Amino acid sequence: MRPGDQLRVAHVSGLGAIALWLAWAHPGGWLPAVLIAVITAAGELLPRGAWRELGTPTLALGAAAATWALGALERGAVHALLGTLVAALLLIPARPGVLRLIAPLCVLELVVLGLPGIQGPSPWLAAVVLAPLACLALATDAWLGARLGARAVAGRGRWPWLPWALVPAVIAGLLGAAAYAPANALAQTLRPGPLRDQAARSTAATPTTARRPPGEAVGIDAGGPPPRDPAPAARLFLPSDPRGLVYLRLAACSRLQRDVATGRLRWLPAPGEVELPDAPTPPPGRVADLVRLGGLGDAVLLPDDGDWAGLPGQFLDGDGNRWRPELGEAIRSYPVALDAPQRSEPEADRAVAAAACRELPPAVAAWPWAEVEKPAWRDQPPLAAAEQIAAALRARCAYDLEPPAAASEPFATFLFGEARDRRGTCEHFAGAAALLLRRAGHPARLVAGFASAEWDGSGVVFRRLHAHAWVEVLDAGGTWQRVDPTPPVAHDLLPRGADLSAALPDPAAAVPLTSPRRSGLSLWLLLLAGLPVLAALFWLGRRLPRPSPAASRQAVYRRRGQELVELAQRLGVRVERHDTAATICQRITARSGLQLGPALAAYEAARFGNGPPPPPWPQPEARRPSPATG
Repeated sequence: MRPGDQLRVAHVSGLGAIALWLAWAHPGGWLPAVLIAVITAAGELLPRGAWRELGTPTLALGAAAATWALGALERGAVHALLGTLVAALLLIPARPGVLRLIAPLCVLELVVLGLPGIQGPSPWLAAVVLAPLACLALATDAWLGARLGARAVAGRGRWPWLPWALVPAVIAGLLGAAAYAPANALAQTLRPGPLRDQAARSTAATPTTARRPPGEAVGIDAGGPPPRDPAPAARLFLPSDPRGLVYLRLAACSRLQRDVATGRLRWLPAPGEVELPDAPTPPPGRVADLVRLGGLGDAVLLPDDGDWAGLPGQFLDGDGNRWRPELGEAIRSYPVALDAPQRSEPEADRAVAAAACRELPPAVAAWPWAEVEKPAWRDQPPLAAAEQIAAALRARCAYDLEPPAAASEPFATFLFGEARDRRGTCEHFAGAAALLLRRAGHPARLVAGFASAEWDGSGVVFRRLHAHAWVEVLDAGGTWQRVDPTPPVAHDLLPRGADLSAALPDPAAAVPLTSPRRSGLSLWLLLLAGLPVLAALFWLGRRLPRPSPAASRQAVYRRRGQELVELAQRLGVRVERHDTAATICQRITARSGLQLGPALAAYEAARFGNGPPPPPWPQPEARRPSPATG
């Protein structure tokens, strides 16, 4: 393979390595990274000269614009798009001495991954992959520089830099390959936060990189009163009046975080992402229609006694919560299951879920728990302990929609404050119950949603003022049991004189949902559509006029002239601007004894006649130069 071809292969390979890393490391980065890399690399098929120098940046920018036009990009996809675009503009078309720029790009990527709020692998894990890549880029660039300039370097072999440059790169690559898999597993184990990761929760689900939309976290921030808005939020159609509370789940939250600045506890869903089949099979039993208004986010509302929804494109997180992109944009109607078996944890995930649902922030350990706790709760079954804790909270605390506003730590004030301050909303009761259950050694999590008994003749109406929170405790059999510690007075929420004339959600007004966009399918369609373009470029490059033999001969003799000047300078021969090639050759011969007569004749024949392109100048042997002066 010629040195020029080696240079192009190295640059295309470097661009491919960067694109693959950005596609893997950043959510949603496959489409922009692969598309830009493939289209830009095709620019190497263009003819040399202006076609290639101007055509490849145009292809890179066009690929980036096409990727952007496919739809809204997440933060990770934008990062992959910009990173691949910068690499493409630097590396293609291939030029000597540019491949080493991969090293600073790898360093910049490590810096970006270390910034707060950036999704992706940990910086030290990225270093295991990017450090060998940077070393290989530097080594290959050094080798290509020596390879391309080997004929112009006196007294050196064809591979002067290859052993010294590739040895550390190969060592780094082997260490990275050996440590990559265990390092990835170790990073997942040692990452801060909850232990729970349910990426393999469902055997029918497939892993995905789609993320919950920003701002869609559905935690409970205790301290603020629940909404009193009587506007309807959802409607569950039932054949008969259930004559009691109906619970509608928004999300279960097993992650417990404490805000140091405000002292408030924040409950959030566990991490984990799997995509469910587009056409899930409904479980046996009753199926009812659920209609929900827009503005509730993308979380899929479900009856508390059902765990199925007939929606395409659903995603599942670590707590079993479902969400669907673009669900909260309009009125939606979908079937849900009723009377399903109680929620349970798979046996393989039970120990991890139990450990995650016992975690407590270190700051709450200093609270005066002895005022509330009873040692007997530790020895009782989880459900019995939860019922006794709920009864103790109802006896100790009062339900109030306006808890003490000046409390710096709402949960601590609710549990241990003065008698007049021990009052709060359902968030306080549920959060306090979950804390007490975890301190007693029982896995517990908080659930956010709605609870309503408002029957309108055809279904249960859930208004925004029906927003509610309760607790689930994991029993010895791996089943989640619901416990509502809030006093029953909390459910008599319809204010007198409230305007209830707002239209109730109706299935006829629902906007149908379509399957979410498939980035992978779009990518393959674009690649297939680009094949004719690549074929046309290749055909055009073959049909364009090539440089004439005379022009090629002139270009070669100009390069030989520059090489002659460089040879003279290395040997210490003085070269003036008015010197001819014959004069320079005479001085070189006098200086080193090197015979340049035949090469000079070929050079002058190519310059002044129709002779073939001149060969390279002879190189002196590795010996001390003659003491003669020029």
